[in-house]
Amino acid sequence: MKDFETSNARNWENDSVVSGQAEDPVHAQGPVAAMDDSPLVSTLDQSESTGPAHTQTIQVTLPLRQPTSNHINAVRAARNQFVPTANSVHATAPRRRPSVAGTHPGAGDAQSGQTRSSFRASKDLWADPRGLVTTKRANYIEYKARTTKEREQYLSSPGDEIFPSTGTFLWPYRTQTPNDLFGPRLTPLDAVRKEHEVFIEWKSYNSIQHLSISSRNANANLGAVFDGIRRAIQDAKARNIDPTPQYLFVPPTAKAMRKIVRPLVYQAIKPIRATKFTLSGDGLSIDDQRKWQKDRPAMVARNQQLFKNKLITGLKALEPLKGWMRMRVTFGHVVVKVFRTPFIDGEYSYQDFIDMVSHARQDGYLEKKIGGSETAVKLCDSIVKLPGKFVPASGRATSLSDVKFKDTAIIFIKTHTADELRLETEIDRIHEQEQSEFQAGSVRLFVREKTKKGLNITFVDVERQLDWRLEVVTDTERFDIPMPLFDLIKESISVKSKVRKDVHGLEYPEVTPCKYNKSDYHITSITVRSNIQFKLIESGFMVELSIYREWFGANTFGEPTLSTGVSMFHPTWETEMESIENTVRVRDFGPGLVNLFNGQSLDPFIDEVNFTQGLLVDIAKELKEEADELAIAATRKAAAEVVAQWPENK
Repeated sequence: MKDFETSNARNWENDSVVSGQAEDPVHAQGPVAAMDDSPLVSTLDQSESTGPAHTQTIQVTLPLRQPTSNHINAVRAARNQFVPTANSVHATAPRRRPSVAGTHPGAGDAQSGQTRSSFRASKDLWADPRGLVTTKRANYIEYKARTTKEREQYLSSPGDEIFPSTGTFLWPYRTQTPNDLFGPRLTPLDAVRKEHEVFIEWKSYNSIQHLSISSRNANANLGAVFDGIRRAIQDAKARNIDPTPQYLFVPPTAKAMRKIVRPLVYQAIKPIRATKFTLSGDGLSIDDQRKWQKDRPAMVARNQQLFKNKLITGLKALEPLKGWMRMRVTFGHVVVKVFRTPFIDGEYSYQDFIDMVSHARQDGYLEKKIGGSETAVKLCDSIVKLPGKFVPASGRATSLSDVKFKDTAIIFIKTHTADELRLETEIDRIHEQEQSEFQAGSVRLFVREKTKKGLNITFVDVERQLDWRLEVVTDTERFDIPMPLFDLIKESISVKSKVRKDVHGLEYPEVTPCKYNKSDYHITSITVRSNIQFKLIESGFMVELSIYREWFGANTFGEPTLSTGVSMFHPTWETEMESIENTVRVRDFGPGLVNLFNGQSLDPFIDEVNFTQGLLVDIAKELKEEADELAIAATRKAAAEVVAQWPENK
């Protein structure tokens, strides 16, 4: 069937006149009149559905062969006076009639016979078409909206409604009410409410705290609701865990053992700190070496057993936590901020050092930056030379030498309310064009005050002069990222971002947020982190190398400060510790944490950590030897220049 507007507009252009009567304007056709150069008047006599006696006439003046938009509007208005047939393609269009004077009996218009029409624009007459949606998708959208609306009602108070199924959960704590643990609205129980379609209210009767549960289903399984409430309580308790840092000390070998431990780097004025501990003084006597060598295996075994017990206990306490967690092994140097002068004077024995570091009042941390970027470059070279031990972490790379760095921009922000934010953005690199381009990927926002350490176990190794820590960080990610921060990312990283190179020739993207100036957000520092990962073949653990390029403030035009960080993790840790917020899922690390360590014991894990630590120790020695050689060469050069200035050599 032809469209009325299009077909008649075409007829007017060709024939200039259309007249006649028809019950359906779609089928209206009339004789073609002779054409001349003067305007013509075309009369459309169309009978209303009220009867043949009521006839409506519209007079439209048409210029010859030059139809305008008024022609189309006039035809549309005429068509809208009729109810479309079932076969009409416009059957769903709104039925609006133009106001025409003198066309209906009793109109009472003094200007009878004269046309006075007011037509609306086409966009006002027709609704915007809905996009194409598959039947399956439409059904899903409808189902989702319906179920969401139904479940949202359980977040409010039930009022005076009478329920066929009720239950009572006695509160297990006397000194802590549900309001204290969950808040006034019991928000952590929302997932339980919506999943099981129950109302949960906090009530008190004769100083007995309890949660009242009501369901409209007479056969409701309230036992599952009780389990959900218990898990919510455990989650709230796990969030408040503030563990004390645990220090374990690796006993030196008998050959390396000395009587004194002292720091190589320290600062006696505020901020007071001491780090990079080393053995010094006289060695052990022959008899003491034999005794130490005999006792050392037992000390190592005791350390490992203590580590296993602390790790299992700590992770089992965090198992009910529903929030996001991250477990990592990080290499670095322990820094202590509480010590006495005899320690830096070289008067502390090995046992005195252990007592000082493990003291309850000790305020220490692990410095995770273990040198400049040359450490990461040399470690990459060492790993590439071990194809029997490592493989690429990603299947896209076929060999160790093909593994590339991945970049992440980290912007540290301070708000006007003194909140410290960490805005992380993955940077993707496109190589399809002649010149590669950068673009921002996923964006994540974290709040510093909500970042806590749920577990903290550190091994102090004074013989190797490199420590390592296993820590579990519990963090709360903000998913409602403010739009100004998205604008900041768009300005900082785009296809126009230039490629920069560091002293090693490694490329990284330019991040330029310096033009960004908002009173609510103040940029304190910017970091571009380049990560590269390798996988250990036997255990599946990942070794991650990170090069940090840091700028203070929002200006990144100068050269950054370079540093290196090395960490280890297992891919299973990522999946087992992902966030299960707003769900009724349950974590299960398994007996002895077998689900976290690939069904194995902790011994292979400790062996892999010691192997990676050995690689870093060898690289540190190599870099120290190179630095010593450069220092000797520089000294010799300076001495030669001084000698050349002597009068007798001129």
